[in-house]
Order: sequence, then C-alpha cells, then structure tokens
Amino acid sequence: MKPVSFTPNNHDLCCFLVTKLSAWKGKWHQFFCDQKDSLLREMREIAMEFVAVDLQLARDSLSLDDFMLTRLGLCSKDEQIASYAEFNVQKFTAKCAGAAAESQQGVPTRRLLCLSESCVVERDPLSYGVVCARPLRTIVCLVRDLADPQKFIIIYECDDERTFTSNERDSLLAALVDGARGSGNYQVHVISSRRHFREMRLILFGHTLDEDSETLLLKHMVNVPAGLKRIDMVRRFNANIPYNGLSHSTPSEAG
Repeated sequence: MKPVSFTPNNHDLCCFLVTKLSAWKGKWHQFFCDQKDSLLREMREIAMEFVAVDLQLARDSLSLDDFMLTRLGLCSKDEQIASYAEFNVQKFTAKCAGAAAESQQGVPTRRLLCLSESCVVERDPLSYGVVCARPLRTIVCLVRDLADPQKFIIIYECDDERTFTSNERDSLLAALVDGARGSGNYQVHVISSRRHFREMRLILFGHTLDEDSETLLLKHMVNVPAGLKRIDMVRRFNANIPYNGLSHSTPSEAG
C-alpha cells in the first residue's frame, strides 16, 4: 500500500493508493482526516515496526479530476466497465454479518453485478454509478452454496472474497465462468464448499507449485502418509493443482 498526499484544495484530505500483488493493483481509496500528517506518520511507523514494510509517500499531489478518472486502477477505462450483462444482487459484507449476529437486522446492500469484456463491475442500482471493478482474470473460483439456492461467493487471487445472493444465481455463475474464460482465465471453476479449499492451500492464490511439490502431491494420493486419509490427499491435490491440470508432472510419476 502506498499512501499519497492528496491536496487539490483541501489540506484535510488524505488519500491512499493501494498496490497489491495481483492484477488489479493501482486502485485508489479516498479518506478525509483532520490530522493527515499525523495519520501518515503513524501508518509508516507501525507498518515498519510490525510488518517491516516501508510505506513510501509520493512527492506529487493528485488532482481531484485525476483521482476520479483513475480511482478504479487498471479498470478505469470506459471500455473496461461497459457491461454486456447485468444482474440484480444483494451483497453481504462483514458489516452486515456483524449486525445480523448482534441484532438479527443485518441488511444486505443492493447492487447491480455487471460483466464487461474484462471486468466484474459493481454498480449502485439507483445512480448506476460504479462502486468497484475487478478484472475477470483475478477470479480464482466461484462457490455455489448448497444450503441457500440464491447464495454464491466470488473468491479472488488476493485471498479476498465477496458474498452475494441472486434470484438468477445459476445463470449468473454461468455468465461469470464464460466471461472469465473469455478474458483468458482458464482456471476459474465452481465449487460447492470452500470448507477445505483455503486451509489446504500450500501457496498463495495466483501462484503454482514447483515440479517437486506437484510430484509429491501425486505420490501422496497413491501412497497415503501415515495418520492421514486418502480423501484429505485428494482435497489437498484439488486445492493446489490448477483447474486445467498439472503444470509440470505427469500422472505416471506418482508410481
């Protein structure tokens, strides 16, 4: 994350440029603060002390017009947010989940989930304004909930996930899979539960195992290590091997 001094006409305005290890880096987040300098100083000190990250301050300020034009990062161009399919959805956030747990009155947010040639775009249904956008190629998988016929989850490379419900869930999931593969993401697939998906991962999403690790997963499915079950080895294999198959090894190497 890169904090940037953002002072077009307002000295109390503080903005952050978020750069992640993913294909949608460069997204801007705008914050207002009456103690901007203190906030940025504390952020730099805490980041260095606890996570050993040196947050750099940009020397140049950013105009409000430039911010509005580039706030979606690599998804800021008109052709990237021009949608060919739109679905009415309800979006559930951590805030909604917390409210539901405390008072049973958690209210999801209405959204239009739109698909462009290269992005998943969330729009406000009243203003039709773009809330956020992410490249289709950063989708890891889609979770089709078995208990709720309307619920689904989108999991992204950055280990981020978004939960929605829709009356057209299955049609929406099919459109997402087609759109992602059309944009070059051939790893996207649909699963029915993420229970074992994340905990079985050996590396970060968006990366593939080296040849030795891949071969070891194959061998463990044939010769299960003591104290483990074959189903666990199958789950670990499925969680770590790309959807379109092995990257280095061949099945014969498991023998």
